Amino acid sequence: MAERRRLVSDLAKRLELDYVGFDRVRSARQVVLVQVEEYETTERVYRVSLRCRSVDGGRTLKDFLSNRILGLVDLDTGECVNDIPAYLCDLLAEAGGELPRYWPRPEHDPIRSTSLGVAFDRHGYAVGWAFGVHSSFRSALDILYSADSKSSNGIWTQGIPPRYGFEVGDLMHSPAPWGPQTRYSVQVKSLNDQEVTVSLMVVNDRRVISSQELTMSQSDFAELLRIGIPQQSAVVAEAEHHLEPTAP
Repeated sequence: MAERRRLVSDLAKRLELDYVGFDRVRSARQVVLVQVEEYETTERVYRVSLRCRSVDGGRTLKDFLSNRILGLVDLDTGECVNDIPAYLCDLLAEAGGELPRYWPRPEHDPIRSTSLGVAFDRHGYAVGWAFGVHSSFRSALDILYSADSKSSNGIWTQGIPPRYGFEVGDLMHSPAPWGPQTRYSVQVKSLNDQEVTVSLMVVNDRRVISSQELTMSQSDFAELLRIGIPQQSAVVAEAEHHLEPTAP
């Protein structure tokens, strides 16, 4: 392994890290950033390491690899950091340190966990989700099956964070399955690298009575499928106008 190169060693910045360890467990860590180092592994993988101590004043320094930091909060300002590499590079510049040659992001070293963010019921639908997302959409939810060297059965894993991949034509109903009780349906109409455009439809007795197009990120679409349509949405107002209340 190459020599570690210290980029700066006189920091005292309070941060909260949304971090995934080598055991694939995700946790929030409140730390004081002390120094930043870089090094290259024997496999020629470039790393940037944040050396931190706990906010309670502990003396032990712990290394946190930058590519395993999924989210970051500046505890001094309460700011949620959107661009972690840019934020940390600004800290290095302010402290008179050297900038890294390459700052890896989590997408350059995908992290996967056997702790899945969704379970499926005996009918194959995601438990607790507003829309009927069937287990056939596992790959769209970034849930993949892979061989396990310790078992002949293999394992299911999901990305942290998931890289959702819904495709044109994907169709879900709420509630599912499709039938007289269905009140909303949503279908992917188009997509690009950043966004998906979906048609959100109000349904009454298997008949579409109104629709609305929405454009959002893949992760926001997954959230819509999970929690349902916001009550302030125009499509909800349309549904309330057209649909008679059901008997209790």
